Amino acid sequence: MYKKLLILTLVSCFLVGKASNELAAEETTVQGIMFSKTAANTYELLSDQKVFVLGSVSGSDESLDLVVQPTGRTFKLGSEGEYQFAFIAEKSMPHILRITSANSAQAIGIITIDSVIPVSVATPRNEANISLIKSPRMKRLAKDIEDNPEALAAFWQEVQETGTPLIETLGTDKALYTFLWRSENISSVELSWAVWKEDRTENLLAYLPGTDLWFKTLELPVDVAVSYKMAPGVSHLMKSDLASYRRLLNDFLQRDPLNPKYWKGESLFDSSSLLLGPKSKPLNWSIKKDNVPEGSIEHLQVKSGIMQNEREIALYRPAYAKGRSDIPLLFVFDGKRYLEDAATATTLDNLIAEGKIPPVAAVFVYNTVPTTRSVELPCNPNFVDFLADELLPVARASLPEAADSKAIITAGSSFGGLASTCANYFRPETFKYVLSMSGAYWWSPAEGSPLFDEDSPAWALRAVAKNDCLADAYYFDAGALETGYGLSSIADASEALSAILKAKNCTTTYRTFSGGHDRYHWRETIAEGLIWLLSGEETWITKK
Repeated sequence: MYKKLLILTLVSCFLVGKASNELAAEETTVQGIMFSKTAANTYELLSDQKVFVLGSVSGSDESLDLVVQPTGRTFKLGSEGEYQFAFIAEKSMPHILRITSANSAQAIGIITIDSVIPVSVATPRNEANISLIKSPRMKRLAKDIEDNPEALAAFWQEVQETGTPLIETLGTDKALYTFLWRSENISSVELSWAVWKEDRTENLLAYLPGTDLWFKTLELPVDVAVSYKMAPGVSHLMKSDLASYRRLLNDFLQRDPLNPKYWKGESLFDSSSLLLGPKSKPLNWSIKKDNVPEGSIEHLQVKSGIMQNEREIALYRPAYAKGRSDIPLLFVFDGKRYLEDAATATTLDNLIAEGKIPPVAAVFVYNTVPTTRSVELPCNPNFVDFLADELLPVARASLPEAADSKAIITAGSSFGGLASTCANYFRPETFKYVLSMSGAYWWSPAEGSPLFDEDSPAWALRAVAKNDCLADAYYFDAGALETGYGLSSIADASEALSAILKAKNCTTTYRTFSGGHDRYHWRETIAEGLIWLLSGEETWITKK
């Protein structure tokens, strides 16, 4: 591996439709890879071997994009100021890197090549053992191909018509689901889905020798619903270079091209495929409905002296709250994802219109940059003080309907679910209601943290157990597929926390849904949590 091999600097001036470029070198070769300037903002990469290219693009312009052809992948700089990218460069195939900017002002972009990793042609494939194939359909196909190679073409035609995953019912509450990938020119395919695996090799698809067929069969409930992506051709780095592998995996993940069901975006890389069991429940609250008045959204920038940063927030004002000043106020962590991907504003519109909850105002709390999420959300007393002492006054001043609200709810998933509990723990006089979806209660503070203790995991469980009921009500949920590791698992720890509170006669509930660690479910269960907290009614998932 070769570190910090090349820095290409581009200065682009977009003035009166005219662009000019300055590049440090017209032509640079790094370990068999040649970078050549071919046009304004455009560079050609040519390699004498198949390699992984890992790098970063950085700059001061949030609208800066790096587009890689022929894949068409776009890496967006965004507000973080830097974006790490990864792609495969095929042997002797020109690849085009093009920097673009929507701004008319001067923009500076820096491309840094961090690593060049040869792809070994000798990487062994995870070949299928026909005697161990779970799926009757796949076992029959393997036998048919032995007798008649044309059987594979007929199978792919069938898949084209039916889509994937293949579903075989078992006559019970379970079914077999087979994921498929079609290629004969790659060394691996990984399934990345909403279920955590300690050993990632368990997610690898098996290759049927002599074909272009990769497959993996899972036995799951008939009502399961999970989102997933696939990553072709990168998993051989899983053990040799885990840090590089994780970067590669993130940039190679794409939706299943054989599955017509997907959500979260339209592009191959931005969207996720959906596995929907034959008895899975359809989305309800997060889907726009006719004749439902829509609340309004206002975006603000909020500076924090406590956190020493600035962030965007979005304020939701319901359609039915005129003349009120005491309606409930909802804080939603990972606010951008919940506003855009999970359609939570639509959920609030529908719940209010159908009378399931009273009118509610909301603050969608955006993360500053992705790297600070794991610092701010897991039981950070400073972040909670920011919420209570700096953000809440902004919300009250901007949302007169909630200026005098006493019912303040904190809601989130994963680290956001943990944050909802710790907001109440640190400031119970302010945050009265907890809505936690798949909360990361396995978490414990690192050594050196003011919260550090020798016991682990599950710091929040132990902290809550030492106190009386701090919240007026607690709602917890988790996926049925998020279990199996004791207090280190999402479901087991969430259920244990609810049980601790119930033993103290606190108002609490714990629910399960047929899925994993997945916003596809949370976009609905946030509605269930609000209904239970604010009206006591349940509608969509199983009470436990």
